[in-house]
Amino acid sequence: MCSPPITPTITEIFFKSEGPHEIYLNAGPYYVCTNFLRAAGKVEEYDGWRAVECCRRFHVCKLFARRGDGREARPTASQQAIINAATETKWDDQGLSWSLPTGWKKMDVKKESFNYQSPDNAFLLVNISSLGDNFPMDVSLKTYHEQALQQLKNGKYESVRMVDIDGIPGVEFVEAMPEEKSGPRRHQWIGYRKYLGQVQQLNVMTTTKGTNFEKHGDDFTAILYSMKAVK
Repeated sequence: MCSPPITPTITEIFFKSEGPHEIYLNAGPYYVCTNFLRAAGKVEEYDGWRAVECCRRFHVCKLFARRGDGREARPTASQQAIINAATETKWDDQGLSWSLPTGWKKMDVKKESFNYQSPDNAFLLVNISSLGDNFPMDVSLKTYHEQALQQLKNGKYESVRMVDIDGIPGVEFVEAMPEEKSGPRRHQWIGYRKYLGQVQQLNVMTTTKGTNFEKHGDDFTAILYSMKAVK
């Protein structure tokens, strides 16, 4: 039987890992066997389910998940090393900061935009949109997620998932390699927060040309996940 990804105290999820991949659950969708994801043609998320590697030796696998857990941004060891070695770069107007690798320089910083560039033309491009006090953040976020999953199915995105960065909920997505490999490829996160009495959309994008993207893969994730926000 599979080892549980975390302490099995709240939710049990049962599903078949062979044949017609059915899922049985009794609580919120957070983890699912990667065998099911592969069968569904997904990369790491399916309708809000997070991937957990599962054995293939048993017809029925049993995994455990804790309801509400699993969405926090968790950099890998190599990504955390990048964050630790980077320089925290603050955006005082918005109470935000990101840890940027050595050599990244400011392009342009205004009240609602924050743009930095690496020596080899990789970019951090951040835009803030102020929205009405009654803007439905949860509904909009769900819509973004559903649209991104559709784009994943269509092949535009390589991966899609819900992720909270420093407590702010958002949707993270990575574009597939563009047909013209010299064209831009993006790793992006869109989230919502309330700040100084305003509802804001945060659009945080890291990008470079397709042929340069893999080189910066860990850099981009580290930058996104390093975001800190004044509460």
